[in-house]
Amino acid sequence: MDIKKHWKVDVDNIIESEFNKWVGKNPTWDGYFKKEEVFSFIILCVIVYKNNPDRVRIVADFLSGLIMSEYATIHADKTIAIEASLLIKPTRDAVNKYFRSEEYRRTLIGLEVSGEVTIQINKETSVRITTEELLSHAVRTDALLKTREDILALEANWIMHMKNRYREDVKGKAKRVLTETSYSQRQIAIAYCILNIPITSENAALILEKHSQTRSAEKLLQKRILRLSKLNKLSGNKTTDSKNIRDLLAAKRLLHGMNNTKAIEEINTIIKEFDQEFKLKY
Repeated sequence: MDIKKHWKVDVDNIIESEFNKWVGKNPTWDGYFKKEEVFSFIILCVIVYKNNPDRVRIVADFLSGLIMSEYATIHADKTIAIEASLLIKPTRDAVNKYFRSEEYRRTLIGLEVSGEVTIQINKETSVRITTEELLSHAVRTDALLKTREDILALEANWIMHMKNRYREDVKGKAKRVLTETSYSQRQIAIAYCILNIPITSENAALILEKHSQTRSAEKLLQKRILRLSKLNKLSGNKTTDSKNIRDLLAAKRLLHGMNNTKAIEEINTIIKEFDQEFKLKY
C-alpha cells in the first residue's frame, strides 16, 4: 500500500511500517486503512505523540486496537471488543485533549479566519473577527473544535457574546457595558498561589485593582492560599465543594488572560483531580 501516494501526505515511517505489516497479513485491511476517518485518526495519534520517546509502541498498540475493534464488530466478539477498547482509549483521550489545546485550536481557527471580516454590533459599533478573539472565546466556553462547522458555530456564539457586551442607551447611542470580568478574592488567591506570586500587604491593593471591582485588600490577605495541596481536597460539604469548582474555573480564566501556559496546565490538573473526587463523593 503506497500511503504517501494515496493520501498525498508525507506520513510518518512508523505508520507506513505498521500499515504494511497488517496489510501483509491480510490484504483486505488495505481498504480499511484507506477510510478517511480511520487514517485521519491515526495521523492525529502520531501528531499527539510526536515527542513521546515511546511513540513506536504507542502507535503500534493503537493500530492493533483499531484492527481488533473492526474485527470484533464484524464477528460480534465482545471479548476482543473490550481488549480493543483498552488499546484505543489512551490515544482517544490524548487526541481529545489535543483538540482542546491552544496549538490545535489556533491552527484550525486560522484556516477559517482571515482577520478581514468585520461585524456590526449595533448602529455605531463594529468589531473585527480575529483568530485571537475566537481562540479566547474557545477557551472561555471550553469548545471542542474538530471541523469547519465547529468553527462556524464558535463564531456565531462569539458574535452573540459580543452583542451582549454592548447595549443601546435611551438616546440610541452605542454604550459599552462593563466587560472585564471581576474576580473574587478567593479566585484571585487561587490564581496567584498557582503562579507562586505571594500576596502581601504591599501588593494586595494593586492586585485587586487589576482583577476585581472589590477593593478590600484585607479580605484578599485573609483568602491567601499558601499550599497548592489545599486546592484539590474536598471539604465534605457539597455546596462548598461545588463553589470551589466554580472558583477554580474562574481562576483558570484569570490565568488565561495573563497568558501563563504553565499555570494553566497546572490548574487544569487540579480541576481534573478535584472533579474526579467530587464525582466519586457525591
